[in-house]
Amino acid sequence: MSARVFIVGLMAAVVAAAASSVARADTTECGKTVIEAWDSGRLGSSFPPACYRKALQELPEDIRIYSSA
Repeated sequence: MSARVFIVGLMAAVVAAAASSVARADTTECGKTVIEAWDSGRLGSSFPPACYRKALQELPEDIRIYSSA
C-alpha cells in the first residue's frame, strides 16, 4: 500500500512540475505577443494581466525611455 501512495505522489509531483513549466513558457511567449501587438498598433485588452506585466519586463530600454509604452 505504501508503494502505491508513493507512486501516486510522485506522479502528482511530475504533473505539477510540468504544468508550472508550461505556464511559465506561456507567460514568456504572451509577453512577446503583447509587444508585437503594441508595435503593430493592434494592442487591445484581450491579453491576461500577467502577459502585460511580462511584456513590460521584456521591453528594451530605449522603448521604455522614448515611448509611451
